Amino acid sequence: MYSVFLETAFDKNKHHDLLHIHGRTNVEAELAETFSNLSGQKILPEDIIVDLPEPFSLETDLFVQDEHTSFSGSSSVFSASTVANLENALRIVRIFINPEYEKPFKTKKLFQKVSF
Repeated sequence: MYSVFLETAFDKNKHHDLLHIHGRTNVEAELAETFSNLSGQKILPEDIIVDLPEPFSLETDLFVQDEHTSFSGSSSVFSASTVANLENALRIVRIFINPEYEKPFKTKKLFQKVSF
């Protein structure tokens, strides 16, 4: 079972290449090369998995009877911007690595040299 190597909040500007499967495949190849250079071991793109959950929405079109408006337009604590920020905070990019190559990164703290 592959281990989680790195978790970071999804940033649509920084991680736009991950939105499509071909972009993820390219990023996995780039990471494999970076990891190979850092560890001195040959790590293949197949040894890396980049996971980005599909986008989701917490918005609802429920009608709030006493305010005569939709939920998103009501005086709820869940304003449109709050919902958008929460959706972004919950969307996490995870990088998994084949456990065969995990040890050098943990013992030598090589993961600190990887920026993503």
